[in-house]
Amino acid sequence: MISENQTTVKVALFPIPQMVSFPGSQVPLHVFEPRYRAMVKHCIETSMMLAIAHTKKVKSPAKITPRKNKKLNQNLTTYEPYPIFSAGNCELLNTLEDGRMHITVNLQTRLQLLKIEQQVPFQIASCKELTDQEDMASSASDVEKMREVYSLLLAISESQSPQLHEILQQPEWKTLLPAKFSFKVFEYFKFEADFMQYVLEQTSVSDRLELIWQGLTQGLRGSP
Repeated sequence: MISENQTTVKVALFPIPQMVSFPGSQVPLHVFEPRYRAMVKHCIETSMMLAIAHTKKVKSPAKITPRKNKKLNQNLTTYEPYPIFSAGNCELLNTLEDGRMHITVNLQTRLQLLKIEQQVPFQIASCKELTDQEDMASSASDVEKMREVYSLLLAISESQSPQLHEILQQPEWKTLLPAKFSFKVFEYFKFEADFMQYVLEQTSVSDRLELIWQGLTQGLRGSP
């Protein structure tokens, strides 16, 4: 049920298996299917945000429907998106001669799916913003846990990626609040998609930081 004072937003929905993205990140995409090229064009022309959603399973296999515009009305493989995802404005970088597009999606906000408003030729979804439960002020425990995670990231990068280690030492990282830090980590450290989806869905900064800590430490224990 949507309350009277709850703001909803419509976005174009791009379901991509194994793709989990977080607010504040930039996602480059190579768009080749006609329906998704039409979606990108619609987003740019109308300033509609594009949402990138990890998927649960295939809802229907691909098959061709006998319609006039086959390219846009093909019943291609349809994926069921997870109901929590990130969205933002897309920027067209270039269009190839065959129509394929290179774009960047500048993800700005985390959304929860309420209803699919349109299915063909691409999905448009009505959503609400998903916000954290806590106040904007960071608790002392969140700051301490963030510092623990940051120290672990420095240790991992120092032994495995000098270039990433240098990035993590930039002043920007030392001024982040825990909420933003809990998203920014995933720009450089990747986990299994279902784990990242679970982190994305958390509305507690403390829970996100604890999950990241657990994911990093478990990964270290499992490494040779």
